Amino acid sequence: MARRAVRPFRIYPSRGWAYIDADIAGERVREALGVAYSESSSRSESRAAHEAAARRYAELIAGRTVKEHTRVLTAARLEELLAMYLDAIETPSNRKSIKTKRGYHRTFVRWSSDAERWAKDSRTPLERLVSDEGPTDFAMHRLGLVLRKTVRKELTDLFAFLRWSKLRGYLASLPPRPVLPQGEPGVRAGKQRSRPVHITPVEARAIVAALPVWSTGRRPRGRATKVPLDRFRVRAVFEFMWETGLRPSTIARLAVGRNWVRGSRELEIHDADDKARYGRVLTLTKRAAEILEVCAGETGLVFGEHDHRVYLRSAALMVLPKEKAAKFARYDFRHGRARAWLRSTGNLLGVGYQLGHKQVTTTNAYLEAQRSDGDDVIAVDENISGGVSILSADAAATPDSSRGEWIRTTDPQTPSAPGNETSSGDSAIAPTSGDVKNPDEPPPPNRDSSAFRQPQALVEAARGLAIQRAIWDAFDAVSYGTEDES
Repeated sequence: MARRAVRPFRIYPSRGWAYIDADIAGERVREALGVAYSESSSRSESRAAHEAAARRYAELIAGRTVKEHTRVLTAARLEELLAMYLDAIETPSNRKSIKTKRGYHRTFVRWSSDAERWAKDSRTPLERLVSDEGPTDFAMHRLGLVLRKTVRKELTDLFAFLRWSKLRGYLASLPPRPVLPQGEPGVRAGKQRSRPVHITPVEARAIVAALPVWSTGRRPRGRATKVPLDRFRVRAVFEFMWETGLRPSTIARLAVGRNWVRGSRELEIHDADDKARYGRVLTLTKRAAEILEVCAGETGLVFGEHDHRVYLRSAALMVLPKEKAAKFARYDFRHGRARAWLRSTGNLLGVGYQLGHKQVTTTNAYLEAQRSDGDDVIAVDENISGGVSILSADAAATPDSSRGEWIRTTDPQTPSAPGNETSSGDSAIAPTSGDVKNPDEPPPPNRDSSAFRQPQALVEAARGLAIQRAIWDAFDAVSYGTEDES
């Protein structure tokens, strides 16, 4: 006897009418069919109820949900569409970003599937997320939990997924993109660092010296004791990071033959090696080239990807104060090197090229001003002026309010001597027309005094910084008003 086919839905009577009970895309569907159906139904009632249930189930599978929805054209669940989207866009070079997107997607699913939030909402999670108000509600909810820049990144990935869904025919249209409220920075989630830990070159080299040359290593489980330990280099990685200023992910991808060849002082960075897809050729320092000569094998990766956190934290505790060491991370080598380069060269464009920044404004974010920078300005200023105030007793000039002119009280070149003192009425002598050309401005300082002599190196440095400032202003004028959505 043939086995009866199992239907994907169930029919049950309620108050004389037929109802369908089915599981559609993970959501339970229970609705009236509009056909008479009783507890002791006749053959005609049963046939009519089953035909109505089969038609309704086919409509649901074809994309129509319990409530008619003009945007969603699929019965697939949100999790299924997100998995299909990641599978479609994944490439060998973007696996790290795919991992980040998975975190965003878990946030989408968690928000749209919250049972307490949507207790009285019969829509599916996909319908809630793609409704006209869905992205805006999601963004406002996230602003209370994370920073504004994180919300922008999540929205960028969300609308990339929605555009892909529309292109594949799963959505009929896209919801409007939300506009985040002005002046709303969001909330920092967890214990992430609000700013990097600034280190000096001396501190950086001390931390590198405190690192072990090799990791302690571990043996594979279940193997004999003759199997060599799985060890990797530690000190060389961070010394190379300090010498080049490269990102840790870029250093982990460096390979012999592909990025560098023995005996060369050049390092070729391909687009796939760089986070910003900024392929370029870098000139290595002598020490960086020596590190590659020692660490590189015949082929393959030079350093590879490893976990150095334990070793780096121990070294930082040995060198830095406890409060700085607690927040120190490997990326601080990159920040510290950027500051050291700028302070020694003043070449913002060159520093940005070395770090892999396509825009100078990105480099500005790495160069946060500190108190030490202000102290340097004061030290240079005192070195130039010799600590002499322009209102000191040796060379003081006061404005004559009645004539709007400046009057020199004493002559700094010819101090008064006994016998040469002027009377009290002659103590303030007005300069002649040849002494001061512009009566509205004070006379120039004494150029013969060593206090006002400026070394030629400082003059050249000031001229160079003025040129750099003009370049920065031009870049800021071009990039003003743009908002990074990456």
